[in-house]
Amino acid sequence: MSDLYESSAARHVAHSSAYMYAQSLIMSFFGFIFWFYATKVASTTFVGEISALYLLSSFATTLLTFSIPSVAQRYIPIYEARGDKKASIFVARLLVGAGFIISASVWAFIFFLAAPFSSFFLKNAGLSYLIREFSFAVFFGLLSAFFSGLLVAHQKFKVYALINAAYYAGFYFGALIALNRGLGLSGVIEAWTIVNFIFLVLFAAASSKSLHGKSEKVPILGMLKYGLPLYASSLVSYGSSLVDRYAVLFLSTLGVLGVYNIAISSSGVITAFLGAAMSVTYPFLSGMFGKKGADSLKNVVRLSVRYLTLAFVPLALGASAISAPMLSLFGSGQYQTGALPLSTVLIFSALTLSGGIYANALLAKGKSHMILLASLASLAANVTLSVLLIKPFGMEGAAIGLSSSSIAYFVALSYYAEREGVFVFDVKATWKAWLSSAAMSVLVLLAELLLKGAIYIPVYIIIGAASWILLMRILKPLNSEDASIIEQIIPNRVKNPARIMLKIIVSAG
Repeated sequence: MSDLYESSAARHVAHSSAYMYAQSLIMSFFGFIFWFYATKVASTTFVGEISALYLLSSFATTLLTFSIPSVAQRYIPIYEARGDKKASIFVARLLVGAGFIISASVWAFIFFLAAPFSSFFLKNAGLSYLIREFSFAVFFGLLSAFFSGLLVAHQKFKVYALINAAYYAGFYFGALIALNRGLGLSGVIEAWTIVNFIFLVLFAAASSKSLHGKSEKVPILGMLKYGLPLYASSLVSYGSSLVDRYAVLFLSTLGVLGVYNIAISSSGVITAFLGAAMSVTYPFLSGMFGKKGADSLKNVVRLSVRYLTLAFVPLALGASAISAPMLSLFGSGQYQTGALPLSTVLIFSALTLSGGIYANALLAKGKSHMILLASLASLAANVTLSVLLIKPFGMEGAAIGLSSSSIAYFVALSYYAEREGVFVFDVKATWKAWLSSAAMSVLVLLAELLLKGAIYIPVYIIIGAASWILLMRILKPLNSEDASIIEQIIPNRVKNPARIMLKIIVSAG
């Protein structure tokens, strides 16, 4: 078997990213079906209530894990790369033990404080019984995060992606059945509770092998020192990524939150591409650091920035161009007002995409305090602009606040990455990706003016794809060496169409 951190490295990262993105697409597909149906049969207030429960759930599963899975996802790959299996098992058992204690505590916290939670999230203390029901779904979902974290730490991305894809299919399909039967919010919560329990069992079974065998205690102090600033960073990052939605919930109505959440959630189909790449490169870079040291990181960062720029920018700008007709599909047209916020978020995500790669490289080097400082800058930007702009500009003000957080995060991380020797900026890939994508977007927008209506969305996509390929052929951002690397790392199932695409783009001139 080839060494994970030798010749198979690029293939491993690319294939793992493909699995992660595939499960994200499945999640987005079933999410689209659910939200589409929900907006057709329920009010914007009901959609806002579900969005508010999402905020509560994400608060638990993101913040109340105390970043323990992320710590394990650094130390397990390091010990595995060094051949220290006993230490790896110890960290895995530590992760699971902490998971049980934390999940039970969070359940009790939400269950017994249901009234104030209901007043804030559902704007009605009389609905506290729903929050108590929801606490069980949170318990099972939170505990799942610890077991699934073991799969990520051991870089079992295919298994993780398959289970996660099935989970989200069940999560949204169960809620859709509840809506179809007229069971209301209580029915949706019950469906989520059942699905979360089933997939907790599946994640536990899939990750159980990493808990078997003899363990050897390793110093925990180093993990705590690494984890504390990382957790503080996750607190701040959570705030910087969702404070705009909390501000909308606090300053406006559940109906406005429902419309805004549909718009921002729609961007997840595209930004999931980045999330997949980031979740794979983090444990990989940690293992690379453990095996080869800091000098090995910059080349991975360089390739990641280059190819993600060329792949993500056209996706983001293309989706931005068709945001209005896409959102017109929801409800009776009232969700189309979220098109401008959606476009704003997508464009700034493309501008700042390399920030996450720099963050992973810095985390692999153990510089978690730098991520904390960058996250603080991100939170400050989002809070300030969201509070100032939501009242006068509504949802667009919230979107600007959210986008400002990614800009502040990117700027800070670029500075730290430069200081630590892992900063890479590919000028050629950047300007060619943006020029070709911007021109493509203009052509799509012109097509929308001529062919008005959501029915023409497939036509807009075809026009965008064809014009982007032509522009890439003219600008030639990829050379034969790039084509060779891409052919080596892409999955066999898509190798032939990818080879044809590469030949069209690279053979110009």
